Amino acid sequence: MILQGIEETEGETDILGYLFGLMLIYGKWEAKSKELNSIKIQIPLSGQHLVHEEDFDIIIKILQDKGIFLKADKLPNKNGITYQISSNDYELLEIFAQWYEAVEKFEKISKRVFTEEMKTKLIEFINTNAEIPQEGKAEVVKQLEE
Repeated sequence: MILQGIEETEGETDILGYLFGLMLIYGKWEAKSKELNSIKIQIPLSGQHLVHEEDFDIIIKILQDKGIFLKADKLPNKNGITYQISSNDYELLEIFAQWYEAVEKFEKISKRVFTEEMKTKLIEFINTNAEIPQEGKAEVVKQLEE
C-alpha cells in the first residue's frame, strides 16, 4: 500500500504519478522553513484543451473516493479556465516529498504531527470517558488505530 486507500496497482500508482507530474510542471509547494504544508496545481485549459476538464474531474473523484483530501476549483479566465487542484493531505504530501527528495528535502509535514496527536487524544478520550457507551467502542478505536 502506497498510502491508506491506494494500493500499489498499476492504475492507482499511475494516477498518483500523473498528479505528481502535474505538480512539477504546473504546481507550487507551499512550504515554510523546510516544512511542507500543502500543494497547489494550476493547469491552464483553453481552446481544444478544455475537453480535458472532465478528465481532471474523474482523476480528482477517484483520489477523493480513495480518501485523499483534494480540492478542485475551476477559475474562469479570458482564454478558458484555470483548473486548480490543492491539497494539504499529509499522506499525499509525504509521498510527493519522498519522490521530490532528490531535488529538495522537506524536514516536516505539518499536518501529520497534528493529526497523529489528535488521533492519540481521541483514542484516549474514548477509552477513559465513562459516558461513552461500550457498544461499538472497540470498533471505533480499532478504526482510529489503523
